[in-house]
Amino acid sequence: KNKTKTATKMSSPSSDERSQLGHPQLEFYCRIRPTTVEENQGQSKKTKKTIGGATSRTSSHRKSIKSRKSTPTGTKKRSKSPTRDDILNESYSIFTTERAGDTVVAAEEPISNKIISSNLKGAGDIERFKHDILEGAHLFKFDKAFSPFYKQEKFYMETSKEACHHALQGKNTLALFFGPTDGGKSYCLRGAEGRERGLTVRFCEDLMDLIKLERQASYRSAEKRVQVFVSIFQVHVDYMTDLLNVEKRTKLTQASDIHSLTEEIVRNPSDLTRHINNSLQARKIAAIHAGDRLQKFKSHFVVRFKIVQKIKKSARHDLDTTSSTSYVDFVELAGSERVHPDMTPNEKERHAISLTFNSINELLVALSMNRFSDIDKKVLRGSLLLELLKPSLNEFTNSIKLFTALAPTELYFRQSVTALSYSSKLHEVVRKFQGARDEI
Repeated sequence: KNKTKTATKMSSPSSDERSQLGHPQLEFYCRIRPTTVEENQGQSKKTKKTIGGATSRTSSHRKSIKSRKSTPTGTKKRSKSPTRDDILNESYSIFTTERAGDTVVAAEEPISNKIISSNLKGAGDIERFKHDILEGAHLFKFDKAFSPFYKQEKFYMETSKEACHHALQGKNTLALFFGPTDGGKSYCLRGAEGRERGLTVRFCEDLMDLIKLERQASYRSAEKRVQVFVSIFQVHVDYMTDLLNVEKRTKLTQASDIHSLTEEIVRNPSDLTRHINNSLQARKIAAIHAGDRLQKFKSHFVVRFKIVQKIKKSARHDLDTTSSTSYVDFVELAGSERVHPDMTPNEKERHAISLTFNSINELLVALSMNRFSDIDKKVLRGSLLLELLKPSLNEFTNSIKLFTALAPTELYFRQSVTALSYSSKLHEVVRKFQGARDEI
């Protein structure tokens, strides 16, 4: 009877069992960010120029959206968010159904949001109108796609809340934010203040609440101590800058060159907000010292949570203690358009960004095919960013999430379609290999 049960588990493991067996869950999301009132008003005034097939912004449009750009959490208010009526009065080139579905639509001719909202409510409506209002549009598949109507809280609840529970179970999570500049990666990861808080702050808030509850529950049976630390760093080409200690700018050539990062203790969400604000200021200083004010668009920005748990099982015996460490990494990748020669003339920078994207592709495909031996030998050593993410990439990794963040307006259409093609194709390949693996 036991043999029969074991055989059943090995042939068709559930998602939780896969994590226990060393198969992290691979999740693919697409988030279409809301526009701002200022951005919408600037649509009629903007002009567009084409450089090597990529749409660039004019200086006048840069001014119109200057205040919309993501700001340090809790220091400055994000530009006024549009109301539902504001959104309905616009036309979008990149959109999805109002309720979360699995399809993103890219239409070269922008479609009125009133038409989209009236006809594309749920997932089934995409097929119904594919040969009507969506004729000629490109469709891209994900595990779940979120429209601009989705609020930050609901987006967090449906994609990242479970990472808190997994972290306290000793499991790791890696969240990668991919997409073009101004697509909303910073908005997803950091957000702004109040209801616009991003995933990192919401994760920290829930983690602190869970720690408090667990401390109360285990008060009589064991002495449990949980500490949360944060590290924030930036990777640009072959340099890693510790943004909590900007003097630590290290040139990386191999894994042995990676020095310990500054770890600041986090006792409450305000601590995290302060550290993120400080790191963003340090990022500006690093760019000025490098003589490249556009450096942040060509760099990868990482917020790492380290959760250390120590459980003292007996008050009499200090040695009777167990400990565990888990990592949750939130990674804002460089702008996906930076792989284009006209957007990044510096070949070294362009090559480093392309190498990172290719390594992420190889990592997810290798995991879907059970080629674990290739991961450490080839994939992680092929990208300096992934080498730095090794703590969250091991047998205790519960999930890897790839978020594609996009702007809905026509201005960013070309960059958005390129990003959609990359991530949806990767999603298709990974699901194909996972399906073949489950059949075996």
